[in-house]
Order: sequence, then C-alpha cells, then structure tokens
Amino acid sequence: MKCVTLLSNAQIEVQEKPIPSFKEDECLVKIAYAGICSSDIPRAFMHKAYFYPLVMGHELSGTVVEIGSDVQNFNINDKVTLFPLLPCNTCSQCVLNQYQRCSSYQYYGSRCDGGYAEYLAVKKWNLLKLPAAISLKDAALFEPSAVVVNALRKIVFTNKKVLVIGAGFMSRILLDLFKDNPKEVFIADRNVDKLTSMPKNVQEIHIGDQENIDKFLKNYRDYFDVVFELTGSKEIVPLTIQVAGANSKIILVGNVSGDVNIPEKLFSSILRKELSIKGTWNSTFYHSPSDDWHTVMEHMKNTFFPSKHVSHYINLEDVPVFLEKIHKRREFPLSPTYVKGLIKIDYNT
Repeated sequence: MKCVTLLSNAQIEVQEKPIPSFKEDECLVKIAYAGICSSDIPRAFMHKAYFYPLVMGHELSGTVVEIGSDVQNFNINDKVTLFPLLPCNTCSQCVLNQYQRCSSYQYYGSRCDGGYAEYLAVKKWNLLKLPAAISLKDAALFEPSAVVVNALRKIVFTNKKVLVIGAGFMSRILLDLFKDNPKEVFIADRNVDKLTSMPKNVQEIHIGDQENIDKFLKNYRDYFDVVFELTGSKEIVPLTIQVAGANSKIILVGNVSGDVNIPEKLFSSILRKELSIKGTWNSTFYHSPSDDWHTVMEHMKNTFFPSKHVSHYINLEDVPVFLEKIHKRREFPLSPTYVKGLIKIDYNT
C-alpha cells in the first residue's frame, strides 16, 4: 500500500509498505478520505512528533475490509469513521468515561501510526459505524466537528455577544453548529482573506496589524459575553482577556504555540472582571447518544455538511508538497482560497 511517512523532522516521503496486519479486536479499514489537521504542521516541521518514522493522519473515514475474530458488530463494507484516541482505560478519567482526559493515551496519527495510508488497522472500540445518509467526505470531518461540539457545550449563547477569534475551518463549523440564539456574533482574524463568505449575521473584524488591533480594542474592549479563541497564537490569547466583559466566559480551543505572556495589569483584570476561562480539548466518545461523536452524527443526518468548507482535494502522493506549502504559508498555485477551508486527501483518485 501507499503511505506518507514522516522519516524525521521535515523529511516526508511517499512510500510503499505492506498492508498492516490486524488483531482479533481490530478491523482493517480502507481509508477513503483524510483531513490535514493544523496540528500535523508542527508535528512534521517543528520537532513535535513523538517518534520517527511516523504515519500521520487522524481525521479519517473509510470502509471495513477485514474483521478480527473478536469483532461482532461490524461487517465488510461498513462505512466508518474513527475516534483517534486510544485510552488507557485505567486512570481516574477513563473510569468516568472521560477518555479525552486520559492521562496515558495513544493516538492514531501522532502517538502511533495513522491514516495517511491506504489502509489502517483500528480497534473496534474506536470505530463508529455510519448510516447510509452520511457521506464519506463528511465522515472524515467527524473529529474536528466533535471537538467543536465539545467546545460549544461549555456555554449557552442565548442573547449573548459572542466573539470567535480565528476564521479557519474549525471556526466555520462552529458557526454552523450554533444551536442557541446569540445577540451578536463577531469573527476576527489576522488574515483578511479568511474573512470571506461568512454567514450574513456574522460581523467580520480584521486584526492583521497593531493599528487594526488598537482600533478593535477601542471599539470592543470589555464588550463580549463569550470569547472563543481558536488560533492558539501566543499574541492573540491575551487579547481575549481585554475584549471580554465583566462576568464573561473565555473558551480556549486552539493549541497554543509558544509561551503566553500575561502582564500583571491584564492578569488583575481577570480577577476584577471575574472572568471564567475554560480549556477544552478533544471530544467525548463513549458509544452513547449523548457523547460528542453521536451528536455530530445526528447533525450530519440533517443539515450539517462540513465538507462544504473543504477547499482542496488532493492525492496521497501530493501530501508532502502540500504540508510544506502550509508550513511556509505560500500561496497555492490553484487559488488563495485554501486559507478559508481544509485540505482533504482523496484516496479514490
């Protein structure tokens, strides 16, 4: 089979490897689509991989082609997506079914090999069987969609002034999944190209340089009831404290890059405004209709189609080049619209 292997930092190759064997409690899945996640960039180019060689890829969909002897609830040709986290099942959070907080987990695509390959052996526990109504294109986006659902559970938006910082893929599906009725919704980004094609009720704010930021603070300091931070930028995270109003909530979603510096005066404003700052990571998955993944499934059965935000479909062989382009932030020759959505690998081409 073909796979994309991270041999060492910044060294990525398309290789031929044997189709993986599978254990009694695993299914062999033929991958149909895989998303390129922003977390794959530091993993590939900034020494963030746990080991080498590594096959990345954790946003996946596919079909079951082989079944282990201990697997009862799956059949050949079942459409599936997979929860990429492999919990230890023994720590205090696993006992509570809060597997996303597991203290000793594995993870397809980062702590063990993932789906930048034509086939992947997957534990039966991690597989979610899909109804016919859900396309494999949308199914590859269960993981980021479930992360958004987990973040949205942290707050009620009714009659609230909401700011979303970051206008990338995650922010777009967050706006798609608002289920309450906010009073106002704003979205801010440093890249003006991302601030396009937003819903009509969303007000766009460009914060691309210090002049823009100063203007933003002049107009919206202490203004918002809810602030979502999805960029992980060490410069932007302190900004959330400045624009959050008294008794408001800040939801930190983006993985931070670098140390965040919060000056004494700004830190004091957290106390004076009695802000609530909540972190959110990954998503709940415990094979129940109430978990985040089954919630996403119900959305996808109806009016939620995250694949509409995909800007590029590429071949597996193109992955090394595209990863490098994302890392270097170069314009794609196809169109600059890649900044508005997600690049997804199509294994069917």
